[in-house]
Amino acid sequence: MAALQRLGYDKIYCSPVEYFNKDTEFIHTTGNPFKKRDKYQYQNEYRILVKKDTLGPLTVNIGSLSDIAIDITTLMENSIKALNKQS
Repeated sequence: MAALQRLGYDKIYCSPVEYFNKDTEFIHTTGNPFKKRDKYQYQNEYRILVKKDTLGPLTVNIGSLSDIAIDITTLMENSIKALNKQS
C-alpha cells in the first residue's frame, strides 16, 4: 500500500476474495472483483485494486517477499525426503 501511496494513488481497495457456491447462491460477479466461484477457492486470493486515470498496466516495485514467501522447490524436496523415509 505504501508503494502505491508514494506513487500518488489514493483510491486503493484491498480484500481477500470471497468464494461462493453457484448452486446455492446467486452472486452477480460483474463489477465485483472480490467475489469468485468456490471452484477457485484453492487459489486463496487476496486482491488489490487501484483506481487510476490511465489505461494499461500499473507496475509497482514491491521489493522482496522473502519474509513472507518460501521457495516451493525447498518445500517439495522436503516432502520427497519425508516420503522416502516412510518407504
